[in-house]
Amino acid sequence: MKPLSIAFTGTREGMSDYQKAAFRMHMTQIMWANKDRFIDFHHGGCIGADEDAHTILLEIRQHEGLEMVGIEVHPAKVPKRLQAQLHTGVCVLHKPKPPLKRNMDMVKECDVLIACPKEEHEVQRSGTWTTVRYAKKYNKEVIVIGP
Repeated sequence: MKPLSIAFTGTREGMSDYQKAAFRMHMTQIMWANKDRFIDFHHGGCIGADEDAHTILLEIRQHEGLEMVGIEVHPAKVPKRLQAQLHTGVCVLHKPKPPLKRNMDMVKECDVLIACPKEEHEVQRSGTWTTVRYAKKYNKEVIVIGP
């Protein structure tokens, strides 16, 4: 059976408390619904929401006993201060690419995109919203968790 592939995008400012709780709920539900299927979870390895998602996913794996999730990090070619220092749970570390190219790669690989933007409504000039638009263009399932 093909793994379920989930990509994540979010703001460098980090998730709100609401987004963290909703992300935890969505991922727990997805993981239990697919407990007999491997899940590939992709994120960009940036500070903020990517770090939050990574930490929450590791907590779910530990507390729920759901070990069938692999984490793939797709780093962006950005200054070091914007890169998360993730040292645990990473199964695959991809070659760094420009942020939008990296986001496009994650969307192409995923079945589902989960987005945690800092804005309630779609805006231009936002990597998170650009990734959402790209996923919709390619008919991917998109879950947007507003602030």
